[in-house]
Amino acid sequence: MSDYRTYITQTGFGLERDAKFNNTQVGLAVLVVGDGVLPDAASPAERTDLIHQVREYGITIEKDEKDPNVWIARAEIPASDGGFFIKEAGIKTTDGELYSYARQAGDYKPLLEEGQGKSYTIRLKFVPGNADAIQIKIDPSVQFVTPTDLGNALTAHLDAEDPHPQYKTYADQKAAAHVESEDPHGQYLGKLENAEQLNALKQIPIYPEVMTDDNRLSVTLDGANLSIDNDQVIRLFGWLDVNTSSYQDKSFVIDLTKTYHLRFDLDNGFRLLDLADIVYNPDQLDHFNELFDATYSDVLTAVIRPGGVTSYINVSSILSGQIAYLETNESYSLANNIVFLTLSYSNEFSRSFNMRSSGRLVVSAPSGANYGILSFFLNGVPIRKTRRIHVGIADGYVYMEDVELWHSSLMLRTHYDLEVAFKVEAGVVYLNSAAANSGWTNEEIAQLSMEVV
Repeated sequence: MSDYRTYITQTGFGLERDAKFNNTQVGLAVLVVGDGVLPDAASPAERTDLIHQVREYGITIEKDEKDPNVWIARAEIPASDGGFFIKEAGIKTTDGELYSYARQAGDYKPLLEEGQGKSYTIRLKFVPGNADAIQIKIDPSVQFVTPTDLGNALTAHLDAEDPHPQYKTYADQKAAAHVESEDPHGQYLGKLENAEQLNALKQIPIYPEVMTDDNRLSVTLDGANLSIDNDQVIRLFGWLDVNTSSYQDKSFVIDLTKTYHLRFDLDNGFRLLDLADIVYNPDQLDHFNELFDATYSDVLTAVIRPGGVTSYINVSSILSGQIAYLETNESYSLANNIVFLTLSYSNEFSRSFNMRSSGRLVVSAPSGANYGILSFFLNGVPIRKTRRIHVGIADGYVYMEDVELWHSSLMLRTHYDLEVAFKVEAGVVYLNSAAANSGWTNEEIAQLSMEVV
């Protein structure tokens, strides 16, 4: 399956690093498109240019409103431009350097004279390694409206006393009849009498969302007394808003030595469920098992353990992109089978998601014949290892080798440590360049990341 995510290129990471060092920003200038096809086996991060660029356009760059770690680059291809396929895209700087690269699905952008004319918006989501190096940029020739802006405008329109003052009243008697009618708007959701239709609306496959600033339900634990704060909204099925103030039963007395789930659904309200209860947890699974994840109609709001309360993040969609990142340019000798890099992340979303763990590391040796095996561990369990790596100056050896590792897995609602270790089988091997022993300039960077896919 093709990978259409946007990757920061190695050039891009270098530009971010330089910007951080010089206290400047990366000058992102244009969004470029091309019709070249990058093979699935090739790494987008290693691209220095599009395979075959056909156009470039003014760019708008903004933060994602729902996830401040994610940035969105947009460009519009006008209806008058076309005659090419869009199979690759990227962002270039003012100096023409390729900051990011993404495969595209291969849509054809027609010309007006071909009988179909429409504008086409390209949208690239990316997660910079150094967000301070990225500047919000607006193309003055193009204006985009976000879903939030559109929703706010629609709400203001619907709430206005007279949203259409330019329209004339149909007739006085019609208006009077409308006002006096017991149900002038029977088509609105709040007054549906058709139970079948209402039930269908409650089957819409949209995950619940807690409508607070951090999408977590505010829960108070005072000694053994657990309570849910008032005036909080849970949105179900993408349209049905439920206020916690409408429920009387939202206080519980707990056993501080036990583990509980706090859940909500329309039929039962708030429920405190004991993980030791044979009815709720007949197989005595861990509290973070995916079988307990939030569903479309059943909200997992929190877990209560002897150490305290964790309120889960409930959002309708968990956006793909980077969630944890680590880099280092330190150079040191790798001890045998000792973990030398660790990237940590705790999943506090109310449901599990697919995660991709990846690493790029440079190992080197200034002399001799040295070799060993690089391994990935996830929470102490080996998940990936390399072939035997040979570094040094002996025949058939290289003084430095760039190694990439990756692994896909399901990220449950728990803590994760992504670790890297090296088993030295002969000689001495270094992370990054062995500057301390050879006098080389250390310009290499080891990188670990976790991302939602």
